[in-house]
Amino acid sequence: MCSGVKDHCSTTPYYRIYTHNWDTHNHGSTGRSEILGHCSVLYQETLTRREQDYTTHWRIATSRRGKCRKCTHNWASRMPDVKWYSIPDLYTIDEYRIRHNRNPKTEWIRLPCVYKIKIENKVVHVGRSDTCKKHGGAEKVRKALVNLLDVNQHNPSVPKTKHWQRIRLQHRPNSSNIRIGIIKTNAIEKTYLQEAI
Repeated sequence: MCSGVKDHCSTTPYYRIYTHNWDTHNHGSTGRSEILGHCSVLYQETLTRREQDYTTHWRIATSRRGKCRKCTHNWASRMPDVKWYSIPDLYTIDEYRIRHNRNPKTEWIRLPCVYKIKIENKVVHVGRSDTCKKHGGAEKVRKALVNLLDVNQHNPSVPKTKHWQRIRLQHRPNSSNIRIGIIKTNAIEKTYLQEAI
């Protein structure tokens, strides 16, 4: 053993206890060098155990970080794909009357989906297609646009609602700053709960 370890051991409780017991039973200090050697071994074993504990804790911590990164990556890879469209991509506006476009950029009448309405960069509404049996999300968004653009008098079949009136007054939408996001999915309820605001 190195002298530094022995010097340290001579000040430890282990050394004092051993030498006290030796003096009590043998009435002298004979054999203290042997005790110091045993104490040095015990001290080295203690350091080794601590190093092993530190290594074990480090492995656990790094493995947990790795699992966390993996979970985050998997969650991000499962995020639904939202495709955004402008009003003319999906509807036609003729003298303030809003109709379904006969040649939309995506066929979404009766499409199982979750939809979003965004004004500027703010999502103001998330809806689901399965609550309207006639046209699905396409008709629900048309009614929302009538309210948001405040053209109900030109679209008499669409009633005014306090919900859309509040959003219109808060966000000041117009025909150029409204975007419609469509998430095609068969798991409508699950996707809606993930995307709801």
